[in-house]
Amino acid sequence: MSRDPGGNRSTCRRCGWPIARRPGTGPWWHTGPQPQVSCRPADGGLGAATPTDPGSALRVLLLALLVAGIGAVDVYDDGFEICGPDDRSLVFVAGAFTGEQVAALLGVDELVIGDLRTKRRGDDVPGRLTHDLSTLGAARAWRHLASPGGLSDLYRLRVFDVEVGVHRHPDGVAVTVDGTAAAGVLLVHVNGGRPVAYRRPHRGR
Repeated sequence: MSRDPGGNRSTCRRCGWPIARRPGTGPWWHTGPQPQVSCRPADGGLGAATPTDPGSALRVLLLALLVAGIGAVDVYDDGFEICGPDDRSLVFVAGAFTGEQVAALLGVDELVIGDLRTKRRGDDVPGRLTHDLSTLGAARAWRHLASPGGLSDLYRLRVFDVEVGVHRHPDGVAVTVDGTAAAGVLLVHVNGGRPVAYRRPHRGR
């Protein structure tokens, strides 16, 4: 329905979409297109909605950002983050979560959760949680916090099935390369020197 200029207005507690009703009477109804975040009233009504209240205002704000397409919820190895317009960080909650857990905590559809965890099985050890994860085209870059006694954080870049790490070592700055190139040949090129092809040794038959 179109909003009555003289009607009451609010925001749906279930989905974050604008709602309205005639002044002081009748049920609340969604206005505009179908909400992008599913809204299923308990009574099964097609357009029925529940207005927000002070206790639900923050969750409704999150839902409204998602509905408007200017917000996001992303899960990282060390916590989850709620972002607003222009990818501005609004809230970061530290911890180890799955997308399903975050969706349940926030009361949103799991489909709107961006899962950006990078840890592989067996990597879940102290000092190896990722921070400042960034997506750069086809690559991802992040850092692992320094372990107790370590000389620096470990900075990593993963792209084309190759992961490169850089950190301070007692003997200097160490560069590690892990993985196999997507094209099958890994060329290592250092300080303008001749590219050297590296092939993973075959195991004995």
